[in-house]
Amino acid sequence: MEKQAGLLQPNLMRVAVLTAAVQEPNMTRQEFRDDPIAAAMKAAIIWIGTARDIGLDGIQLAGALALPDAYVPPECMLDPTAPHTALRTKPDGEGEDLSDRNTEILAKNCDRKLTIYSIGFFENLLHPDPKIRKQIHEHLLRCGRAAQKLRKKGVACKGVTTFIGRDTNVSIDENLVLYETDVVPLIKQFKEMGLNLFLEPCPMPGWNAGAETFIQNLCYCPAMWITLERIAEKHGAGGVLRVTYDASHDILMGTTPFMSFMFLKAAGYAHLLEDPHGKDQNRNLAKVAAHTILGQRGGLGIRVRGKLLTNPAELGGKAWGRMTAAHSLPGIGQYNPHAQLLGYKVDWHAHQLHLRTVLGIKPSENTFIIEHEWNPARDQNLERVAQAIRISSQFIRAIDAAADANARAERWCEENKLPWPAFLNPSEIIEGLEDEVKNVLAIPV
Repeated sequence: MEKQAGLLQPNLMRVAVLTAAVQEPNMTRQEFRDDPIAAAMKAAIIWIGTARDIGLDGIQLAGALALPDAYVPPECMLDPTAPHTALRTKPDGEGEDLSDRNTEILAKNCDRKLTIYSIGFFENLLHPDPKIRKQIHEHLLRCGRAAQKLRKKGVACKGVTTFIGRDTNVSIDENLVLYETDVVPLIKQFKEMGLNLFLEPCPMPGWNAGAETFIQNLCYCPAMWITLERIAEKHGAGGVLRVTYDASHDILMGTTPFMSFMFLKAAGYAHLLEDPHGKDQNRNLAKVAAHTILGQRGGLGIRVRGKLLTNPAELGGKAWGRMTAAHSLPGIGQYNPHAQLLGYKVDWHAHQLHLRTVLGIKPSENTFIIEHEWNPARDQNLERVAQAIRISSQFIRAIDAAADANARAERWCEENKLPWPAFLNPSEIIEGLEDEVKNVLAIPV
């Protein structure tokens, strides 16, 4: 009985939310302009209380550039960004770190039941403008120092989540050179701080309105995740990078979580995936029929008479019209196993199950971070958004419990030499996987 005791106890993931779900929680935008540090602290405390009220285990604290310092006006951003970490980085790179006093306040508002798991700063580390790139890099390090201070105060903050990004003026290979020269030194500093740098894997097809390329973030697929880590390893900075996997991006790009997980496992890099982001994705078949999964390229009104629109009021996120899918929250939407089988939306049971059975993650050491980007309910109504997140978190907890029992049952059958009832699943056959793994690992770094 002692041998099987572990199989009889659930081993579940924690559930948190990215606080950018509501950028100005019970606040005004002017507060963030007038006193960014005070506003960030107020927002953080409100979100910690909200997360506790709706039964979450913690938050991912949004750490965007403060509004007076941001080089992109908020009106331009369709993706929600929020300056909820009490620090500033000005355009010249100088700024203000998270103070000891504010670190104490945040730590006192956290406890063993609710904590800050990471800081989310979603920016382009390879921005083509050297001055803006410097500001972004300095802010990333400032977020890292904030995470380090929180950890020293007993807050279970693992590190910072960000994008690698891309300079869309040059090729992917040229960007890898930029990554090696400009980003690897940052990774080394994170290693010295004892932190992880989590990478968001969205391709960001509409991030830069002036770029026609679909891929605007190097960290968009398993082959690139592995390549980025191999380059870091070459410079003695291995083990720092983690991918905060988001299944919605695989659905957007025509693949599935199972395929990504299997490739990572076959290549020996299953450890790269940790603390998944969670939002659902629903493929728009009419858009795919018209434009393929690469989405609409022209006719979006981004360029008028050969000139790039620069007025945020005119631009208004039009570049995101290239998307061939729409976000929603896990658990909020029609249950459609046919669409899940075809890879048109996320199969959350399979997602949670394969994290365990394919990648072998330790659920209790991972956090499922809900990322709210569902347009119909994406506003500044904190109470309404919190209700949606509560429902979504309850769905994820239930699905996670079912997947965990399923995974433990398989191991129980194996230990007791019982047959595991199963049918061949054609969607889980990847022909030539080993050969493609060899091809990817043969790429020089």
